[in-house]
Amino acid sequence: MLLHPYCYLNEIEKSDRQGKADIRAPSETRLHPKLLQFILNCFAILGLGIAPAGAEDWLDFSVPEAKAPEPAQKLEQPPMQLPPENPLVSAKSLFASKTSPGSIAVGVAEGNMTTSGDATRLYRGHIDPGNGVTNRGFCSWNRSKNLTVAEADRRCLSRLKIQAKDTETKLEKLGIPPQENVEALVNGTDLSNQSPRAGADFAARYSEALDKKLTGSEALVDARVESFRKKDGELSASGLFRICRRESYYRQQLKGLKRYSEAWRWQCIALDQGRRVRAIAKALDRNLPENNGSLNPSSEAGKATTSNATQSKEPAVPEAKASDRVTYLDFGVVSEPAARLPEKSDREVGFGISNSAAKPEIGTRENSSPSALDFNAPMPKPPPAPEPVIKPPAPTAKPEAEAATDVFSGTPITKAGIKIGNCRTTDYRRYRSVHPVPGVPPRWHNGIDVACPGGTHEVYSPVAGTLRILRPAQSGGGGLVARIQTDDGWTIQNMHMLEITAKPGKISAGQRLGTGGAPKNHPNAGLGTGPHSHYERFEVVNGKRRYVTPTDLELKALLGK
Repeated sequence: MLLHPYCYLNEIEKSDRQGKADIRAPSETRLHPKLLQFILNCFAILGLGIAPAGAEDWLDFSVPEAKAPEPAQKLEQPPMQLPPENPLVSAKSLFASKTSPGSIAVGVAEGNMTTSGDATRLYRGHIDPGNGVTNRGFCSWNRSKNLTVAEADRRCLSRLKIQAKDTETKLEKLGIPPQENVEALVNGTDLSNQSPRAGADFAARYSEALDKKLTGSEALVDARVESFRKKDGELSASGLFRICRRESYYRQQLKGLKRYSEAWRWQCIALDQGRRVRAIAKALDRNLPENNGSLNPSSEAGKATTSNATQSKEPAVPEAKASDRVTYLDFGVVSEPAARLPEKSDREVGFGISNSAAKPEIGTRENSSPSALDFNAPMPKPPPAPEPVIKPPAPTAKPEAEAATDVFSGTPITKAGIKIGNCRTTDYRRYRSVHPVPGVPPRWHNGIDVACPGGTHEVYSPVAGTLRILRPAQSGGGGLVARIQTDDGWTIQNMHMLEITAKPGKISAGQRLGTGGAPKNHPNAGLGTGPHSHYERFEVVNGKRRYVTPTDLELKALLGK
């Protein structure tokens, strides 16, 4: 039987050594085990009709291919959380620090910072025009006379973070996504800083403004004004009302409206709130790196559900409007007012959009030059350096109404012993449980008593107005009184005058009135324990006197110091 040499176990090794094999198998040669297995399996297949285990393997003489490794089992992973497209549109990031965009916007609205984040001359301390106390820090922390600027800033930031988060939550609950209404978020926070009571209602009033089809800055101003409305329906903002009565600019703007009427109140508040809305818009335009038109929605689309805002991958682009195109056509070129190009209504800008836009309403960002897309226009000048701190001009002759504002804006006198030149205050505005004059019942002392060396002293008019002289019999214990009525509704009067040399009628600020400090028991002294002047200021509201605490500047002007 002739078989292939590799059927014999020992012939495999021989062929390897000799290079050939004898085709005749020697008698002593053993068969290869594989051949024996093959023979046995053939019998099993033919006789029994079964396939032994492993037959497929030993009958397969092909070189097996390498099996591809099984793919690793995939683990269930949560979807990747992508970062927000603009990380500066949350309450946390807008007010993360004093130099965050929201913080700067509040500082600009308060007049304490420029849009670049630099401090103005008011930052380190100024008198609040509404309540006459000392403010400090970027948010005008109230009653901070005894605080450092750093401590005032720390308190400012801590409170703004809370107020911003509260405003953000309320907007979201009303279906107004803060990410698409950044100006609303910052305005609500700024209003809370200005008036916590009004700020608490801002989100609801802003929702109502959108429902009234108001848009942009009109919606913001309307919401801010309506937030000052009390539960009984009356607009209440005593500090702003005092400013509107006192400042000549506001009086001029409100000319023709009856004081304290609904229209007067609304317009008075709107004048201040419109200024703040414009300041915030300007600051955000400068400090938010990517505007994308989402600061101030120009349509009802700005009010949407939070879920829809979350699902959107791209910021919604508002419908093209001439008044709004400076926002969504802004390619990052922001020019300050000083570098703004003159508008040319007869020129067409690129892409066929007319450069003749409607006059912006209150709060419109006028500093973004729409002519940046005008390819035929001259190149804009580079933006100016950060706004410098403007020093007040040298003192000049001031209008009488402005001079009155100056003396009223001093530091209120709240204790005795304050020096006014060589004179000194001996009592202040307070409730006297025991009157210094025997037999007089307890009552309010509504002014400042000041005494000077020698007793008598010169007295001058702190403000311009109309002088009226009250004789001792008319003053009810005030002795001889010089009373002056100002054009903006204030009344000041100085009691216990020894003599009044000025004539009744029109009088100017700084004009000499006469001599004060009538000696005790003098016919002009009234109820007094010694020579001094009693100075007070009040206004008549709804038929009743409302006294305020006089300031150090008023006393200095009164005594000519």
